[in-house]
Amino acid sequence: MKSSNLGLFFGLSAGFLWSFTFLAPKATWQFSSTEILLGRYVAFFIISLFFFPIKKIYNFFKENPRFLKEALIITTAGFSGYYFLLIEAVRLVGVPITSFTMGMVPVTMVLFSGDLKKNLKLFFLPLSCIVLGMLSLVINDILRLDSNKDLEELIWGGLIALSALASWTYYALKNSHFLLKHPQVKSKDWASALGFLALPTVILFLIIEGIFRNKTFYLPEASTQEVWIFIATSLAIGVGSSWLATICWNLAGSLMSKELLGQMVVSETCFAILLNIIYEKRFFHTAEIVALILLSLGVALAAGKNRSKSIPAL
Repeated sequence: MKSSNLGLFFGLSAGFLWSFTFLAPKATWQFSSTEILLGRYVAFFIISLFFFPIKKIYNFFKENPRFLKEALIITTAGFSGYYFLLIEAVRLVGVPITSFTMGMVPVTMVLFSGDLKKNLKLFFLPLSCIVLGMLSLVINDILRLDSNKDLEELIWGGLIALSALASWTYYALKNSHFLLKHPQVKSKDWASALGFLALPTVILFLIIEGIFRNKTFYLPEASTQEVWIFIATSLAIGVGSSWLATICWNLAGSLMSKELLGQMVVSETCFAILLNIIYEKRFFHTAEIVALILLSLGVALAAGKNRSKSIPAL
């Protein structure tokens, strides 16, 4: 299999695995955002230690001390901070708006990497399809608002979703830059190292949140079945959507350009919409069909574009 096709496969695989993180807040609605965040990264931490023991992690950073700072920044931007924002956005405006906001990653990656004029010209058509897909869904949701409260939640949820978008864009560019600059680092080792550092950043995040919100961590009064659903969900998004997805994303990042890599994130949006429809046991809304077609078209067009391996300007 050609490296470009292999990169495409890994990019789409990462998108599919990540899409489950949008459903987690709905499947575990009895639990707070911080509890879901902690559950995910405890599972990520455990699986990372299984494949990358503490001694090996210690030696990895001892031999490459400059990697520790990079790993902490990437972990915070792409894992703990980002996912907390995403959970809050999903609970305010739902899966479609939040996932389609994250579908704007291709736009932001093009805007903030390399030659802006060249990238916009090269990816103008696929990016236009993605933007139109986003607009169709947002306009549809605005027309369905019932009250000022709904409008306020839409605005706040939209702002939080945009913050998550900014955080993840930085993570994607920074991580791609690191892997292209250090090809000797194995994707599995790097993913495990990030998983090891994710839990400490989450704990720090929880402490800061507790100080500002004057809140302590607690488990809700949930039934045994709900607790098991929470544990299963934590394992699914901690192992599949975090560890395995990170490996797939790292492999994709080492096989394709950063511009094309950004287009692959749209697959996460498409999969998230499909899974949400299945979860809600309903059919597509017209706006969702239009948006999915446009987003899929954008990815297909992007896949045929230039795939050069230039390092992002950060």
